[in-house]
Amino acid sequence: MGQITVTIALDWDTKIVDKPIPAPYTTKVPQGTFLIDIVKKAANEDKEGPFNKYSTTYYGGMGDLVIAMDGIEEDPAKNLYWMIRDKQTGKLTPGIDQYQPQDGSTTVFSYEESSMSHHESLTRG
Repeated sequence: MGQITVTIALDWDTKIVDKPIPAPYTTKVPQGTFLIDIVKKAANEDKEGPFNKYSTTYYGGMGDLVIAMDGIEEDPAKNLYWMIRDKQTGKLTPGIDQYQPQDGSTTVFSYEESSMSHHESLTRG
């Protein structure tokens, strides 16, 4: 199985989150690596970095969905949720324990205002 190059990134409106958006993380991993393992690799390589502080909730049939990243938690009262998209296609990804990024891809964890959580967006379309 060959190595692929993948990038993960965080994004948010700095008017909502009062801290700068961190630099993306690019690495080589074996093809077929799950997104959660790429996040763990980033966390292990930089224990003070933005990917070191995340939380997930498991949803049956969907896997682990991110509810906090870089210490920033979802805020349903304000309709602020973590959405995870493939940057090139804009499509929402499934759970981070089930999604396998492709060579040259960038997966963006975006903290944004939405009427639905990532889970609801995936199940209701």
